[in-house]
Formats: sequence, C-alpha cells, structure tokens
Amino acid sequence: MTDYRYPDSHVFYRKLGRSYPRIVRGEGCWLYDEQGKGYLDAVGGAYVANLGHSNPEIAEALARQAREFGYVSATAFTHGPVEELASRASSTSSISSPAARKRSRPP
Repeated sequence: MTDYRYPDSHVFYRKLGRSYPRIVRGEGCWLYDEQGKGYLDAVGGAYVANLGHSNPEIAEALARQAREFGYVSATAFTHGPVEELASRASSTSSISSPAARKRSRPP
C-alpha cells in the first residue's frame, strides 16, 4: 500500500501530519479507496448530497455539454442551457415572461 502523505507526494495536503486514503471511485454517497474500503462522504458538499457520486445521467449531461464548450462568462455571453434554466425557473414565479416584467415595472 502506498502512503499518501507529505513529504512522500508532490501534493500539498491540507494537513501535513497525516496519511490520506486514495479514492478510486464513488457511488451514491460512498467513496472507495484502493483496497475497496468504503467511506460515507459526509463532506462532499451540496452537489454530492443532492446528486451523489457517479450518477450516470449527470455524467452524460456533463459529457454532452463538454463537447460543446466548458465555461462561458456570463459577463460577456449567454448560451442555451442558461437561457433554458432561467426560462424554466421563471415559469414557477408570478412574473414568467420578459414582457410581463416590462409591464410590471414602475414608470
């Protein structure tokens, strides 16, 4: 078993005095190291808490988007996925269209 710790690695670990398990895969809320030991991922953040690791539907959507472009700055551009998301989100509010927003603005 390789020891993943400072100074045996080029990684700048957050805590230099401990060894780290090397994660090789994730499934749902679980992570698995090189020996197959499972760890409940209680620190994965909002993404993992809601969607899990290795979600096939999410992986396919990410791959599809990556084939088009990776990131577009909203300060200079717009794109289909963000326009669609905004449209879907606005459909849940009482002011659902750009025209309705214009009509509802005070003079």
